[in-house]
Amino acid sequence: MTATLRRTARFAFTGALALAIAGCGGGEDAEKAAADAAANRQAQYQEQLLAAGLAHDVQCLGAIRWQEAALREADVGDLDIYRSYFRSGIENRLGETVIAADPPQPELSQANLDAYLDWAYADQVENVFRAGGDGGSSAGRGFQIVASCIQEVAEMGEGPLAGPDKNARMFRIEALRNSLEDKGA
Repeated sequence: MTATLRRTARFAFTGALALAIAGCGGGEDAEKAAADAAANRQAQYQEQLLAAGLAHDVQCLGAIRWQEAALREADVGDLDIYRSYFRSGIENRLGETVIAADPPQPELSQANLDAYLDWAYADQVENVFRAGGDGGSSAGRGFQIVASCIQEVAEMGEGPLAGPDKNARMFRIEALRNSLEDKGA
């Protein structure tokens, strides 16, 4: 069962439990149980948003690092703009939170961010950007990730690809994708 299905089943069970308790009488207890279930669902949803946002920003930092030389040649501007954008996204989302992990993965925290990013980079190169080791379709997916991360920053108004001309940006991003795929991993 995938994690999404487990979470969906957990939400359904929690909601059904709250309804069952509400139907058994004891108005105050039922209201408290329903409120607790709603708070639990909201907390789980917030955790999912945090995890998804962190995963995205970490993946984009890894993707930019993975294709650093090709991006310099592709004239997308100073790569520190992109690094800063995604790193600040991680730092803002993370705050004082510490996300524990099983070795060899280090914990994710402000104090340990560089070590975590180094570990994540190596893991992503092996398991996402070049999965299978053939440089084929998985590398193509990695190139798409790189281009979409560059595009995200541009659409947020930062970097040399930013600006009001969305058509020009689209063609430059498409040229970047083609350039990355032509160069290979």
